[in-house]
Amino acid sequence: MSVVAPISHHFLTVEEQAAIKSTVEAFTLSGRFRLDSDDLPPYAAQKIVSVLDSLAEGQDVRVPPPQAEVSVAQAAKFLDMSEDCVEELLGLGRIEYRQDGDQSMIDRDSLLAFGQRRARRHASLDKIVRISEEMGLYDE
Repeated sequence: MSVVAPISHHFLTVEEQAAIKSTVEAFTLSGRFRLDSDDLPPYAAQKIVSVLDSLAEGQDVRVPPPQAEVSVAQAAKFLDMSEDCVEELLGLGRIEYRQDGDQSMIDRDSLLAFGQRRARRHASLDKIVRISEEMGLYDE
């Protein structure tokens, strides 16, 4: 299961976020994850930590459609943007796709990678704004 955590509103309380953060730290320190009596594969464990970490930061977590390729409409819904914006990103080469007749089919892994890059950019910009506000350099 691949996930991407776009920046979103905070829907967990500060206490809930702190509890999840401590769970992530415990998982990370132990290095072992178990479901019943079976160890989870490292890849799956890493994804669980990623989801929990995103939740601890107050971010929404979205799971993309399971198929290898998605339509522009599905990608737009997943990225929470218009189909026109997705088409523009395809034209700029920011998301890999192929043409199937008149329909653009978007590579799921490319969509996930774009979503992760976008989330990191948004987080960086949020941090810059927060620091600017703390320094008194930014007025709302």
